[in-house]
Amino acid sequence: YEVETALIARKHSTVFGISTDYYTNRIGSLRADGITIRDGEIIIDDPYSGESNSYFPNLDTLALFPDGSMQVHASCELSAQDYLDMGATDVYSFGPWLINDGVMNSLSESWNDAQNPRLAIGIIEPGHYVAIMAEGRITESDGITMYHLAMLMEQKGCQLAFNMDGGQTAVILFMGKQLNEIGVYDGKTNSRYLTEILGIGTSDAVPEE
Repeated sequence: YEVETALIARKHSTVFGISTDYYTNRIGSLRADGITIRDGEIIIDDPYSGESNSYFPNLDTLALFPDGSMQVHASCELSAQDYLDMGATDVYSFGPWLINDGVMNSLSESWNDAQNPRLAIGIIEPGHYVAIMAEGRITESDGITMYHLAMLMEQKGCQLAFNMDGGQTAVILFMGKQLNEIGVYDGKTNSRYLTEILGIGTSDAVPEE
């Protein structure tokens, strides 16, 4: 069931957390649902097989591995079973991927130039990760473009980076508290209720309330 992300963080005593791909919103949609794996279990195996850069999200994938490494792939590049055979524990579908092997996505200059709240996760090396949450739809910020987000992740030294769901979905959490301000969308100023967060670290110091 979907709840406020800060509640998820506090329930699991999560030190740092971000929202993910909001895959539950795509289940049963008329478009492709992407590939979704959680804790080694295949939830969805419905990759987007087209090549149009106008399809958003294009359902590129971010795969996590037990050694702390990550991989990014095009949606139709691998099946869900392929990821399990490779040893991936979790696979997120949203995209596009921003950086791979230290190189920015070659399609980045043709991406939609709309400014919105955006969220990316990246890796410099296993155990050294980068997350950027760009606020938007508020007085202080209109948001940023996808290309700008990719540039920021590149400047941080990411060897790999991936765009998660932005807009009202995107939140960044620390010690059970949401840090970013949510802008106005469809008359609402709260973040979406979700089923999960991607977390790093636990601590008894995270408050329950």
